[in-house]
Amino acid sequence: MKKMRALISALLLVYLPGVGAQTNLSSPVSVGTSLIPDASPPINTTASATIGSTTISVANATGVTVGMGIYGDFVGECSTANAAFTNAYVTAVNGNSITMSCPATKTDPYPVQFGQQRISTESAILANNLGAYYAKIGSASKGNTAAWLNQVSTGQDYQATSALQVIAPPGGGYGITTAARSSDATGGAAAFPLQSILYLDSWSSANYKSENTYLQDNLAAATDGKSAPHIQMEQSINSLWVTQGEDPYFVNQPGQTILHRYDCGTGQSSAPLPNNCTSAIDIVKNGAQLRNGIVVSSDALDVSSGFGSVLSMPLNNGLIWYSAKNTYSATISSKSPGMLDINVPTSGAGIRLNGSLLISAQAPTISSGFGSGASVVASNGTAAFRISVGASPGSGGVLSMPEAPNGWVCDGSDLSQMNSSAFYFRQTAFTKTSVTMAMYNTSGVQSNLIAGDTVVMKCVAF
Repeated sequence: MKKMRALISALLLVYLPGVGAQTNLSSPVSVGTSLIPDASPPINTTASATIGSTTISVANATGVTVGMGIYGDFVGECSTANAAFTNAYVTAVNGNSITMSCPATKTDPYPVQFGQQRISTESAILANNLGAYYAKIGSASKGNTAAWLNQVSTGQDYQATSALQVIAPPGGGYGITTAARSSDATGGAAAFPLQSILYLDSWSSANYKSENTYLQDNLAAATDGKSAPHIQMEQSINSLWVTQGEDPYFVNQPGQTILHRYDCGTGQSSAPLPNNCTSAIDIVKNGAQLRNGIVVSSDALDVSSGFGSVLSMPLNNGLIWYSAKNTYSATISSKSPGMLDINVPTSGAGIRLNGSLLISAQAPTISSGFGSGASVVASNGTAAFRISVGASPGSGGVLSMPEAPNGWVCDGSDLSQMNSSAFYFRQTAFTKTSVTMAMYNTSGVQSNLIAGDTVVMKCVAF
């Protein structure tokens, strides 16, 4: 057994040329400075470049292969259809002649590096598996002086709070880069560079909230007014696919490119089935207000069809406004093909134009006249309504109206008769809250309505 332990220790010393570890001994045992086994180093040589050319000649091309990154003063990133902006890499090797994905920006011989240091794919130790209960990477691992997380978000530097802490290097850059390539997916599964799973099973207290993903940016006053805007999260697809259309009845089609998607449930088709979710997006106040909810930038949408589709909805879906908890004030929807439905359920409400009442949802009532027992028997608010004329009606009467900014303009017709005595039913007076109507004969003189007549009217406020 002692010989076996000695052999294992020897192998570790050979395969781990850089390991710093704390053992169960009374003091640390240092075994080098790195956990990288059998590192594959980059290739450094010189290259002769010509400005504008993608071909360079190198002093030594040994080990250079297609796909390696190219790093030198004579070349950098370039715009390509495939990736918008990409750093130069090797696309072909022919002896000492190297073809680059980007053209050279300078002429003359320059030092060049091919590739970055990587772990060898032939390594047997630590190359495929690494386990740790807590991990600190980047500046997060550089001692207490670098642990600024707790200064901007209390408790974040505790191990029990964050099992993994990654802080971008002091020189700038990305804290974490996750990537996947579809051509590497040999098992038939989709390429998912990042997956987050939150499993809520049982809690010791009902007072704990849960959030699967939380993003927080702290913008110090000293960084205000810089040349670029601050964007907390941006998503972009650089697509060479043929653009495919989508509408509420045409989703999940091959070739569609969708920047963001929300759904509820995990697609299971057998019981127990999931319950419905509450909302796809919440915009709430959290100490400060947003100036805008959603902004569609100029020219962001395709308007070749006549207009850009900011929001697409199927039938029986629409917009809703609330005036209080569980109390909606107005809705706009489409409940049948080719029909727009505007609903204002609150009593006395209506539709305003430029701040002034146009049509009220409140039906007019008879204030005087129109005969004994007369009534408004059907209405669509003030937009259109029907009067049933009572006994001994006289020539007309007065309607009580919802209050308008200035008054009402109305017209009507007697559907029960059309003769020289009942030729024209017209408005004769108005106030902000009333309209006076009367019947006229062909000579322009008021004449009487007939009991039981049906009069239809429409009114607009001004």
